[in-house]
Amino acid sequence: MVGWAAALVYDKPDATSAIIDLLEYANTQLLEFRYYDEVLTNLLSNVYSSLEGNESFLSRWRLPRRAGRVNRLRLDIMDLAERTEYAVKFISDTYYARVYRVISSKIGVNDYKALVNEKLKTAGELYGFMVSQFNERRMFVLELVVAVLVALDVILLLRWH
Repeated sequence: MVGWAAALVYDKPDATSAIIDLLEYANTQLLEFRYYDEVLTNLLSNVYSSLEGNESFLSRWRLPRRAGRVNRLRLDIMDLAERTEYAVKFISDTYYARVYRVISSKIGVNDYKALVNEKLKTAGELYGFMVSQFNERRMFVLELVVAVLVALDVILLLRWH
């Protein structure tokens, strides 16, 4: 029997230690996914507030650096979450694998994992948006420079004739 704050294990003494290890591992996973959820929540709120703010034209050129930080953090959390999942896949005994699935679902590991995956997806989409915004601004500046150069060329051409 597993609950949020306690668990009752009734088994042979040999099997009890394995179940306790599974309980500890599931709690560790829960803490990790809760931490990732908090980090992603803070990251997304900071990025949203910086995108909504009235920044100067020159400060918008820092957008690629911010987008890079978002993507690095997103990839780091994806890597850590994937390593956590791989550790569970090494449970070769079907009984213990089933016990682990029950434990993790009862204490909320799956819920936090789903939350983290959604926020990772949102962070990926936000990264793509930030990069496209920067590329649009850069193309505007380049088109403006080309227009100024063409205008200067026309002015100089008319002066010589």
